[in-house]
Amino acid sequence: ILGSIATPRKGGIVVDLRRLNRVLEVNEDDMYAVIEGGTTWADLKGYLDKHHPDFRAGITWSPPGTGVVPSCLAYGMFDLGMLGGTGAEFINGIEAVLGTGDLVRIGSCSLSKYWYGRQPLPDLAGLFIGWEGTTGIVTKAAIKLWPKLPYRTDFLPLANKIEDGVPMMLKLSKAGLGIVDLCILNMGWCNSLQGFKETSVALDPIELNLPDFIGLITTEAFTEKQHEAQCEAIIDICKEFGIDPYPA
Repeated sequence: ILGSIATPRKGGIVVDLRRLNRVLEVNEDDMYAVIEGGTTWADLKGYLDKHHPDFRAGITWSPPGTGVVPSCLAYGMFDLGMLGGTGAEFINGIEAVLGTGDLVRIGSCSLSKYWYGRQPLPDLAGLFIGWEGTTGIVTKAAIKLWPKLPYRTDFLPLANKIEDGVPMMLKLSKAGLGIVDLCILNMGWCNSLQGFKETSVALDPIELNLPDFIGLITTEAFTEKQHEAQCEAIIDICKEFGIDPYPA
């Protein structure tokens, strides 16, 4: 479900979890969803949009048909990265089957019916995070959710060179402006994302006077007044560095 990472070496085994695709529980108070190991991003988003429209999960850069659990276990990038980090930090708890056939649970779910977090117990999630399924098959996981705030703006700042835009992004990351996601991209990455053939990609965008720094800034707010102030401050910081952020 996570592309080439699921390719085993000689003698390895691939286990198809696509039929384990249910959303088992959504706890709006503690803001998490318990899902099965084969649930895709499309499955989770569709379920939340229908049954819990005021909440959302972080969206990864991978296609909607990829798995939520493997994306989190493999440190996937989310559009809520400024709130929590990689996908691994959005895992509240894990249920896994070991090679011995034993079923184990990690986090608060090991002691209660709630999957609110991995504290206050010794955190054993690292035995499964980043191991690409070699230590056990994760059959369930709790993933953190985030409320859908009513106001959101995405900005696309462009600069000629990567080094022109990075200082601006570093300042924005410390400004406390309701920014939930900051991404630094370049022309080659954006072209590959759009499926351009190698012969159509600019090998040196700077020589062609194309922007080689492409940023993504996402800010959210609860009130219109708060959002206007956040956007104004973001624009001011970008202009300090001679960069105009274009609303997406």
